[in-house]
Amino acid sequence: VSEVPAEPYKLEMQAIDQMQSGDVLVVDAGHTQQSAFWGELLSTACVAKGIAGVVMSGCSRDLWGLNKMDFPVYGIGSTPADSLGRIDVISIDQPIQIDGVRIRSGDLILGDQDGVVIIPAEIAEETLQQALQKVSGENTVRQELLEGIPVSEVFRKHGIL
Repeated sequence: VSEVPAEPYKLEMQAIDQMQSGDVLVVDAGHTQQSAFWGELLSTACVAKGIAGVVMSGCSRDLWGLNKMDFPVYGIGSTPADSLGRIDVISIDQPIQIDGVRIRSGDLILGDQDGVVIIPAEIAEETLQQALQKVSGENTVRQELLEGIPVSEVFRKHGIL
């Protein structure tokens, strides 16, 4: 946006207010680095509701506070500039696309230090079963590597690295 809206933060607040415990807020902020979409106060509100985290193609601010919280925020960077008059929510609970990945309500979202993965709801169960099989195989490989078995032999045996 290029001016302060008549009702600033209206849909942003509505989105947070309607979220349920365990939900993840996903925001397509258009990769803007001109202002921060997210900060410590909104995270505080989400923590109180049991929201699981935020994933966005936008920036955060208030890192001093966010880093003290047990609340995951995934974004593209940080900036001190507030969103007021710079970026505003135009719709909520609609499918979006971030970096070529389509995201819809009900999709499974997993994030860690390596990044974020979106698993479409319709294949979530199958995907989780395959992931558990992979983890089991990696645990076996890890143990064999710890025992000193050569990497090439472990890979030839299991096909996992």
